[in-house]
Amino acid sequence: MVWEKDGVLFPEKINNKFQLLHRILPDIQLASFKNFKDLKENDYWYKHIKNLSKHVVLEGNYGFQDRHIGAGAPPIKTKAGWLLLNHAVEPKNKGRIYHASAALLDLKNPLKVIARLPYPLMTPEEDYELEGHVNNVIFPTGTTTFKDKLYIYYGTSDSYVAVASVKLESLIKELLKHKV
Repeated sequence: MVWEKDGVLFPEKINNKFQLLHRILPDIQLASFKNFKDLKENDYWYKHIKNLSKHVVLEGNYGFQDRHIGAGAPPIKTKAGWLLLNHAVEPKNKGRIYHASAALLDLKNPLKVIARLPYPLMTPEEDYELEGHVNNVIFPTGTTTFKDKLYIYYGTSDSYVAVASVKLESLIKELLKHKV
């Protein structure tokens, strides 16, 4: 009955519960549960969807997020908070543009947004990002860190996989300049 996509789990329980970021258009929501069996109960999702606005983590607040946003890679625990890399979709006359963005969520309450970038972290620029099965797509899906660098693996134009890197500390500092 709803278009449910982009589910990612936090890598550890928070407040003794699993935390699942997911998207029911147009925002990113948080589902919390003690046991995966809870998700099979019709009552769980009925209550969740009935009170969906209480579960919203991120809404599209900027022009590059005007159509919708969705989770990307699993959140990364940092001293400053949970780093969430997500995708954001901007509608254009000739189609949509999928950007990558970033936000910082509270370690104990991931519904609380600490900071978020008011501009894309990454936007399609390279030929393989601009043209493919679906044009103009950067979609972050995974990360890893080596020493001080965060490597972001992302899908491009629904045709390829690429990787970009950024100093993790630099990204956190930039995010903290844009506290909510």
